[in-house]
Amino acid sequence: MSTEAATYSKIAADLPRLLRITGSTVLVISLSTFLFQDWMSVGDLERFLLLLAQTLVLASAGFGCIRFLGEPKGARTFLALAVAAVPVNFTVLAALLHSVWGSTAPVGSPPSLAMWQTGDALLLTTTAVGSLLGLAVVAAFGFLVLARRSAVRLTVLFLLGNALLLLPSREPVWVAILAVALMVLLGWQLAVAQAADAGLNTWEGGIARAVLLMPVGVLLGRNIWLYEPHMAVVTATAVVTFLLARQLGFLVAGSRGRGVLEAVSLLAATVAALGLADLLESTLFAGADAFINIASLSLSAFVYEISLRSSAAPAYRRLATGIATGGLLLSLIGFGSHWTALLCLTTGTGMVVGGIWLQQRSAFVAGVLSLLAGLSFEVIHVFAGFELGHWGALAAVGVTSVVLASLLERHGARLKALSDDWRQQFAAWEV
Repeated sequence: MSTEAATYSKIAADLPRLLRITGSTVLVISLSTFLFQDWMSVGDLERFLLLLAQTLVLASAGFGCIRFLGEPKGARTFLALAVAAVPVNFTVLAALLHSVWGSTAPVGSPPSLAMWQTGDALLLTTTAVGSLLGLAVVAAFGFLVLARRSAVRLTVLFLLGNALLLLPSREPVWVAILAVALMVLLGWQLAVAQAADAGLNTWEGGIARAVLLMPVGVLLGRNIWLYEPHMAVVTATAVVTFLLARQLGFLVAGSRGRGVLEAVSLLAATVAALGLADLLESTLFAGADAFINIASLSLSAFVYEISLRSSAAPAYRRLATGIATGGLLLSLIGFGSHWTALLCLTTGTGMVVGGIWLQQRSAFVAGVLSLLAGLSFEVIHVFAGFELGHWGALAAVGVTSVVLASLLERHGARLKALSDDWRQQFAAWEV
């Protein structure tokens, strides 16, 4: 084959893909314009109907490619765009519904280009009911083509996430709770679906999984962009970023890519832990010791989760136990709270039990340190009011000394054998 013929064949093979990418980009840009005000002279409700019509045309084009042309690639492209346009429709419809029935908005006023308004409540209700039915059909048909075996599960999850966008409340705390709960639900259900459907690991399955996350992004992004930042929304965004990075870790094969995702997870976990500590401290009217305790324990839990699916698991495990123990000790030394001592005792007990169960030295040692710190604090406070000059105190100390001496004298050899055996087992544990 000549060089000219080879070049022509390559162009002929790449041209459909190039045209498909170009057309998809143009359609995405056209869909994005509907999220902004004053780009068209028609009313807001009419603009929403135009957006809905464009979405239905995309779905119809996908159906036509399959039914009349027998061209599956073009059909999947049209249907993927149509499904991706569904959250855009729900976002605009939510803005219109909020203008009529919305509750008190958070602090701050949304920019004028994001204001969608209509004065006819009856017409809006009728439009909403009809459009929701049409969008549900588009979503069901799209997932049926993109991920046939998981179509029902994905459709239900997708419509549930989009329905949350229609809720009239924009209060940051509720938005944060809904976004995190939805992300956890999606992560759980996608893990179950992927185990049963290998088709979700294909390119089309990846698109189907990606569009499921769009409502989560809209829930958080809407409040961040339209209103003044709130710690609850910032914390929820960090938690969602952490969960998303952990989900992407399943898809990345290279160690470098996983390392980047773990770094993103660690940064998101830090922000989430600090935000959660700030929220709980202000809610409970607690002091700085509570902030340190909540932040350290939360961050430790996040880091330990990273260690469960990392090639550097021992390092992350040591980091997790070090953060928990270090934070509690810092709080105990700096503020001397009985609640912190109780946390040291309970957390230390948990780490000791976990270290023995999982045979991990770092968790066991950190647990012992926390236990000793909590016990020492309580013993010191007990002896602070303990008068050794009193005959009862002297008697208690004397009895304790005699009992310990008797135990060591009678069972010393056995205790030593147990200690040697324990040290050998301990040395064989994971770090």
